[in-house]
Amino acid sequence: MNMHKNACFFRRFTALVLSLLMILQMMPVATLAEGLEDRDSFTSETYAGSEYAKVIFKSPGEEEGEYDLVASWNVEIGAALDALPEAPEIENYVFQGWMDGDTPVDEATIVTGDMELVAKYTSPVF
Repeated sequence: MNMHKNACFFRRFTALVLSLLMILQMMPVATLAEGLEDRDSFTSETYAGSEYAKVIFKSPGEEEGEYDLVASWNVEIGAALDALPEAPEIENYVFQGWMDGDTPVDEATIVTGDMELVAKYTSPVF
């Protein structure tokens, strides 16, 4: 009976340690070295030896020139986006895709640095 309790404890302890290691592996190296701090800057960071870029997805807001944040991801530099967030629906407009300036972006787009992607909408033709 005592051996069963030890085995259960060991399995739970191992699962906890592995979970903590996974969390630490995903944290920015700078955060591990300096402790937690606010990072409002829009810059690349290093996670567990790999360079990552911040990819921000935003859509037009209600006011002219205003944007709403849709998603903010850390993506490994040199990797494809692999997925795109669902764009919010805007009444009387049709979503055309995500844009990096004037360049359309899709799941195969390679991340080369920080990106700020904007949802493009057009009004339907009646």
